[in-house]
Amino acid sequence: MKKKAFILSLMILILLISSCGLNSNKDNVALVKSIEYTVKKSDLVESVSATGKIIPKNYMTIYPEVSGKVVEVYVNEGDFVKKGDPILKIDDEDYKISYLNAKLSYEMVKGNGTLEEELKRLQYEKAYDDFVNTVIKAPISGYIVNFSKKVGDLVNQNQALCVILDRSNFEFEGTIDIIDYSKVQVGQKISIEVEGNSEILQGEITYKQIANISSANVTTATIRADINKVKFPENIFIGASCEGEILTINKKDVLKVPTNAVIVKNGKRYVQVKTGEDENNNPISELREIKIGAITEDFVEVVSGLNEGDVVLIQNKSLSKNLSKAGNAAPPPLVRPGK
Repeated sequence: MKKKAFILSLMILILLISSCGLNSNKDNVALVKSIEYTVKKSDLVESVSATGKIIPKNYMTIYPEVSGKVVEVYVNEGDFVKKGDPILKIDDEDYKISYLNAKLSYEMVKGNGTLEEELKRLQYEKAYDDFVNTVIKAPISGYIVNFSKKVGDLVNQNQALCVILDRSNFEFEGTIDIIDYSKVQVGQKISIEVEGNSEILQGEITYKQIANISSANVTTATIRADINKVKFPENIFIGASCEGEILTINKKDVLKVPTNAVIVKNGKRYVQVKTGEDENNNPISELREIKIGAITEDFVEVVSGLNEGDVVLIQNKSLSKNLSKAGNAAPPPLVRPGK
C-alpha cells in the first residue's frame, strides 16, 4: 500500500514539473511579438570605402643621359617648364673633346665602305649624343617637383633628377577591401576627401585590378578613378592621403523592406504580410512571394509582390532565440539575384 502511494506521489510531482516547464515556454513566446514594418518608397543607397592618394595622370621622372658635375641650373622646384626648356647643364669639356676626336676619326675613314668606317660612324654618333645631352631638357611640359640640384653637385645616369608633372589631369589611386570587390565596377561614381582640404572631389572609376598572384594573402584590390576637374585646385597637395566613397547602389524612389524580413525557401523569397488581427489583437499574416532587385546590407528592393502601405512582419531576435531552442532552423541567408 505504501509502495503504491509513493508511486502515485512521484507521478503527480513529474506532471507538476512538466506543466511548469510548458507554461514557462508559453510565457516566453507570448512575451515576444513581431516587429511591424510599413512598406514605403524611398531611396536605396550603398557605398564602399576606399583609401589612397591623388596622383597626376601624366608625369615623367627625368634621368640624366650622361654623368658629371652640374655647372648651370636653369629652374627651381615648382617652376613650370615647356617641352624643350633646359633644366640644368653638366660639365661638357670631356664630352666635347671625345666628340671632336670621334668626328675626326670618322672623317679619316669616311667613304671607304669598310667595317672600320661603320664602327667609327657609330662611335662618332654616340660621342655627339653624349655631348648634346650634357644639357638636360624637359621632355614634356609641366611643373618641376622633387628637384634639389645645385651647381657643383654630381649627377649620374642611375639617379633620378626630378619629376615633371601635368597639373591639368589627376586621378585617385587607392585600394578597396577584397570583401567589397564584387560591388565595385568601372563607371561608378566616387566622392574623394583629401586630407588637409575641405573640398570634396568627384570622380569616376576607370580601373579595377583583376588579379594578384604575387601575394599569398590578398586582402585588398587596387582601383583608379579620374577626377572630374577642369582645373585642379592649387591648394591640394599632390600625393596627399585620401578617403573615397564609391556609390555602388543608388536607386531612387523604390519599394524596399529590411533584409531580415525576407524568408528564403526552395530558392524563392517570401515575406510575412499582415492581413488583420484576431480577437486578442495578435496579427494575422500570410506568406507572400516577392521578387527582389538590389540588395544592401540593411534593405532589399522589392520589384513585385508588395504594394506601398503593406505591413510586413519581422521576426525579432528574442523570438529567433526561442525558435532555435525549440529546434527550428533559421532561414537560409539572403543571396543577391543571379547568384
